[in-house]
Amino acid sequence: MDNPMKAKSPDKKPHLSYEKFE
Repeated sequence: MDNPMKAKSPDKKPHLSYEKFE
C-alpha cells in the first residue's frame, strides 16, 4: 500500500498512519 502519508511520516508506521486517516 503506497500512501503519501507513508513518506510524510517515516517515524510513524505506514499502515498505522494510513489506518488513522481512513
